[in-house]
Amino acid sequence: MKHITAATALAMLLLLGACIDDKGNYAYRDVNSITISGIKRADTSYLVAVGEYLSITPTLTFSVGEERDAYRYEWHQMGKVVPHQSVRLLSTERNLNLKVEGSLSEVGDYYLMYCVTNLTTGVRYDHVFTVKVQNRISKGYIVLHEQSGGGFEVDMLALFGDTLTHYKNILNMFASGLPKDGKPLDLLCYPDHSAPSPYYVGTRQEYSVWVLTDKSTNRIKAEDFSYAPDYNISKLSLMPAAVLGGKPLVAEKMVATSATVAGARCYMYFNGCWFFFNWSPMPYFFNLPLNVLSGDPQAQPYAVAPYVIIVGSYGAIMFDEAHHRFTLHKTVSSDIYTSSRIYCSHVITDAAPAFKWQNPDYKLLYMGNRTYQSGFAVVKNTSTGRCELLQMSLAGSTSAVIATQQAWSEFPADFDAESVKFFAYHTSLPYLYCATEDRVYRILINASMSVHDITEKVVPAGHKVSVMEFLFVRSPWGHLLTLATYDPSGAEGQNGTLRFYTAEDGTGELSLAKHPAAAAGGYQIDMSWTGFGKIIALDYKQE
Repeated sequence: MKHITAATALAMLLLLGACIDDKGNYAYRDVNSITISGIKRADTSYLVAVGEYLSITPTLTFSVGEERDAYRYEWHQMGKVVPHQSVRLLSTERNLNLKVEGSLSEVGDYYLMYCVTNLTTGVRYDHVFTVKVQNRISKGYIVLHEQSGGGFEVDMLALFGDTLTHYKNILNMFASGLPKDGKPLDLLCYPDHSAPSPYYVGTRQEYSVWVLTDKSTNRIKAEDFSYAPDYNISKLSLMPAAVLGGKPLVAEKMVATSATVAGARCYMYFNGCWFFFNWSPMPYFFNLPLNVLSGDPQAQPYAVAPYVIIVGSYGAIMFDEAHHRFTLHKTVSSDIYTSSRIYCSHVITDAAPAFKWQNPDYKLLYMGNRTYQSGFAVVKNTSTGRCELLQMSLAGSTSAVIATQQAWSEFPADFDAESVKFFAYHTSLPYLYCATEDRVYRILINASMSVHDITEKVVPAGHKVSVMEFLFVRSPWGHLLTLATYDPSGAEGQNGTLRFYTAEDGTGELSLAKHPAAAAGGYQIDMSWTGFGKIIALDYKQE
């Protein structure tokens, strides 16, 4: 045992001596760490258009010099909603010069990651960032305007980043194929799960762009403005021959719900009746008129006015011209699964503190939305000879919907509301803007209802008004008053103007809007454009 202990002690002493003798013989080197800069952070995206190049030149700082080691460079696509493991290797170059196509060609936000690997040490350094991919013509104002000889064109004020660019004749630009027959009537854009056709089986952008003329009603594909026969409104119809009355299905007017309701819900006015289309959660094609009272399926449709106030998933308010009363179309979830509750409407019998829902003296002049949830009607009271402003809204739950009165006002006796062609109620301020073809007025909505003629401030000399409205439903600038005018003596197809105005809080005074409206110290342009024909309609198209 003593010999074993001694041998062990001797071995330990020899090992210790070897370690002491070996001290300083190892070649220790500092790690060559890498700092990546010159690339935006994940919360400040790069903006790039589909089909164009994303170019990034990162700055790499090496703690002990770049020359000492070898490196591998990689650019990875990480995901769309949240970053995760690489779904695609995009490039192995130190600097990125990548054409945005393929897996990056769908508009939206993408996470990308730049990786630099030190091949000597095996240590990898990463930098995650985001890229916003957008079509240059994917969103913005679409404008329908007349051309010489009775035709029409569609222009676009396309929003890319903070820039609005006027693209002329986008149907020709993209070789759309949309028939340009008939007199232009209207234009409508809204989220739509059935777009561009319920029978289309390819990749779809769930968004509708409708072009209405007196000869046809057609939808064009939102991402490239193309057209196919299946995009015609007749493909959304189950109307019996008796309802069509021997006429082709051509909408006189279409109105869609707010941008938050993506079930393709819309209303169409045709042949003196309102019709309803819905895609989700229950599909209803245009079929039977809505202007038939519930509980009386044998009744003939009542004479309904060509105006409607729609409120999201609750329904719509209409007006029975024969009986001088407001009616209600309900689309709450308790009704949406039963067609007998959809293809009909109801007389409104709730308490009427401000005005009567049914008044034999009422003649409807106009009705439309003010906000997503509220609307207004302008009526003439034939017993007094005065015109009145009626404000109303819809409120509801999954099982019930109620039409609610908000206010009643009387226009001054010397103001001829019957001659007014356009009514536009500010979404948050108490000002109603009215226009004939020749004059524009501002009315303060209070007890006195004071009227101010503001024509000279907003209408160019010799021009007439063709459009006036607040595009509050889809436009990010819904508080701006849209005003289109044209010069009857100007060259057809080039005689129209489009301007956007902002209203002052305390006075309702209009001033030409700037874009971007909320830019801080950035470049701003007047929201004013020329070079259109007579503008018939416009709407805001989202991505």
